[in-house]
Formats: sequence, structure tokens, C-alpha cells
Amino acid sequence: IETFKNNPYYLKKISNMFSGMLVRNPKNYISVKNCLNNPVVVESLIQLNYLEILIGNLTSNPTKNDVPSKIEIIKNYDTIKGLNTKLTEQFIKKIVSFLDSVDSENLNIQKFWFDNLNDFINNTKEEDLGNIVDVLDKRFKQLWELYPSRWDYEEYQSSLKPFLEISTKLYMACKDESDKLKIINWLNSFFDKNDSPNIYLHINQLYQNIVNHCPVFDWSFAQQVISRFDTISDLEQKQKLAETLNLMLSKTNSEHGLDENQIITILTEYISILTKNNKQDLVKEWFNLIMQNSIVKNHLTQIITGMSSEEKLNLLEIIKDINKELLQDTVDEIFLNTGYAKLQEKYDISINGKVNMSVIKHSIKRVLNGLSQDADKTKIKYILTFIIENKLVDKTISYLIIPKIKPLLVSSKKEENIFALNVVHKLSIGDMKKKNAINTLIADIDDTDFDDNEKKLLANI
Repeated sequence: IETFKNNPYYLKKISNMFSGMLVRNPKNYISVKNCLNNPVVVESLIQLNYLEILIGNLTSNPTKNDVPSKIEIIKNYDTIKGLNTKLTEQFIKKIVSFLDSVDSENLNIQKFWFDNLNDFINNTKEEDLGNIVDVLDKRFKQLWELYPSRWDYEEYQSSLKPFLEISTKLYMACKDESDKLKIINWLNSFFDKNDSPNIYLHINQLYQNIVNHCPVFDWSFAQQVISRFDTISDLEQKQKLAETLNLMLSKTNSEHGLDENQIITILTEYISILTKNNKQDLVKEWFNLIMQNSIVKNHLTQIITGMSSEEKLNLLEIIKDINKELLQDTVDEIFLNTGYAKLQEKYDISINGKVNMSVIKHSIKRVLNGLSQDADKTKIKYILTFIIENKLVDKTISYLIIPKIKPLLVSSKKEENIFALNVVHKLSIGDMKKKNAINTLIADIDDTDFDDNEKKLLANI
């Protein structure tokens, strides 16, 4: 074989003897399989009629009659060259017949045939799918009966998982709606069991395969995934379930997918995690994924609009990616509804939420506009100190500050005069009328008790 691996003419001369050798003693395959690594060699050496004999000689018990070696020969040929339609059909029907007859207690035998059917289920003819569904329905009932007593046995889970994987592939291949309904019921039934995260998270991954593969439809398993996400506390499990929820949220359209209540439930739960957990970056990543869908984005906007300003505070980074107008309204609301003593705290949170400075300044201007001249001087001083220290002064803010500091400039108290002068010193005033108005007020300040530095400040201004 090594000598003539590139010359099929000579290889074919020994194909009858070679194929016969594998049929008589399939274990000989171990000695030669390294040579069978390209389509020319495989096709030249292994005759299809001998493969048909191997398939016909398969027996249901994989521990007898060299069944694993026979399977390896068949699958290797299929991988490298590809079985023809006739042999594929024969092989699948053989496996299905074994699954139909195997004892429910023989979980290892079930697993063996499930694994092998799993590799070929996508090659099944459409007219044969119904029979496979019927056989697997029988397997489902038996696995379901065993669940209460065996769910935590490794042997049981090793058999159940390939069954679930075959079921998923079968669902995606089937066109018969009654068969599809039956299959999805198998998956949902095991998913609803709370005993084993290992099982329901495996099914969760299979749900993702269905959502990815099929056109958007009203997923019958959506509510189960939402309920599971809502009830579990383990964040790592939530993250895996969120992958499925985000996929469904992203694919939902105006006609099919998640309904309004389901979308709102998911988004509300995400917001809850965002505000109560330390995994904020993770949840923000979820929002970034799903906000590409305008339907989801609109629902999220409605939810946030109905929240209190305190609740919105933790969502600024999300809001800024939804809608600029909503962000401005939210930041305005936060600053306007905040007691003056907490302005710095709200400002720091806004900065951490990556809110643009122009948005914050717009809100500060509204705060100044709402500040009356006869407001408590302590409040005025606190707000102005906050503005100056955070370098928020621009021309517009300067003009809004001028009338607010007038009471401090004309005050008879030196401390208030000095405070006002320090504020004026930081303002940006281009308008000559406003400059003259301030000069007039300053001219009346009595600097008798001022120290040298304070007199210098007054002179500079």
C-alpha cells in the first residue's frame, strides 16, 4: 500500500483480497488504518460490496463480534471517501433497528448506538425520519422512567446526552409538525428537571443550536429558559442561559420570536442583576448584544423611562447607547432631583458611566436656572463650589452664575465677599455690560478687613 499509494491501478489488484481480509477479521484494520488516509487509497482498496457485508454483519451488542472495529471501518470510509446513499441508508436503518430493540437497562449499549446514529442523522432521507422519531420516542419514555432513580449516575447521563443531541438534529431535519412537537417536548421535559445543572445546561446549548439553525419562530422552550434564568442564583449558570436569551432577543422580529411580556421579563431581570451584582461589565455586554434589535431597544427605553431617577443612575452607561435624548432627560432628572449636598456623588457616578461632559453641563445649566436669587446662601455656595472644583465653567454657565453670586458680593460679611470674588475669578465673561455690572458691585465692597492676599485678589478682578 505504501509503495503504490499514488497508483490506484496496482492497489485495485489487491482490493478483493484486502476487503475480504477486513470482513473476515475486522480487527486487522488496526494494523493498516494509518495507510488508509486518502480517498484514492480507500476507494482503491475497499470494495463497496464488502462494506455492505460489514453493515449486514453488525449485531446489537457492541461488545461482541468485533462490532467496534466494523463500525470504525465503515465510518473511516465515510469520513475519507463518503458512503453512497444506499450504504448510508442501510447503516442508519441497522442502527435504528438496534435502538428499537435494546433493553432500556443497557444504557452503555444505548449510548454506543446513539453516538453512531448522531454522526449520520443529518444524512437520513426525509421519508425515514418519521420512523426514527417513533423509535426515539420509545427511548425517551424509557429514559424518562429511569430518570428519578438514575439521573445522577454517570452511565445514565452519558446515554441521555447523545439522545438529546440526536433529538436536536432530528428536530432541525424534520418537516412534520407533529414530529417536531414531539421532539421539542422531549427536550423541554428534561430541561424542566431541577436536579442536574449538567443536564439542563446541556439542553440549553442545544436550544441555541435550534435558534441559530432554524428561521425565527415562536420558540416553545423560551418561557422555560426565562423561568430557569429567573429562579437560579448561580451567576455562572445565568451567564450560560443568558447566551440563549440574548440569541432569541437578537433574532425576535415583529411577527415571531419572543412576545412582549417575555422581552420585558428578561430586560427587567437583566437590570436587576446590573444594579445588585458586581458583574456589571458582563450585563452591559448582554445589553450591547441585544440593543441591535430595535424591538428590544424600544422595550428597554419604555422600561427605563418609567424608572425613578435613583434607579436610572446605575444604568447611565446603558442609556447612553440607547438614545441621546433619553440620556439627556435622564441626567437632567438626576441632577434636578438631587439635593445639593449630593451633587458631587451624582457627578462622579455620571463620569463613571461615561456620560459626555456636554450632557452634564446641560444639566448643570438647568440646575442654575432653577436656583432663585433669594435661595439659601449655603445652598448657593455649595452648588457654585461644586461647579468651580469640577471645572464645569464655560461662558453660558458663567452668565448663569453672575446673578446667583450678587447676594454674596453685596453682603456685609467678609467671608461671603471673599467666596464670591474667588468664584468671579474663575468665570469666563466676554460681555462688557456684564463686566461693568460686576465691577460696580465690586467697587462697593469694603476691603478694610481684607488681608494682603485678599486685597490682591480684589485688585486683580
